[in-house]
Amino acid sequence: DTTVLEKFVLELPKRERQVIHLKFWHNFDLDEISHHAKIRRSQVEVVLENALSLLRKKMLNTLSDLEPEWMEERSLMVG
Repeated sequence: DTTVLEKFVLELPKRERQVIHLKFWHNFDLDEISHHAKIRRSQVEVVLENALSLLRKKMLNTLSDLEPEWMEERSLMVG
């Protein structure tokens, strides 16, 4: 069985998916990810930040589809 989070990760662009897997499935630190993915450490940070942002958006969009009232209440509390 694939979890919702795993499904979302599989939908990420290749580089973001690779960095997420190395970081959270293999517990690599940023230097290890840099070495394994053959990209600079600074790029790892940017790719990881982008991947997490994409995942957050996907989760919030899915949640808003499932629980529109909750999202409305949340936007009132934040806004």
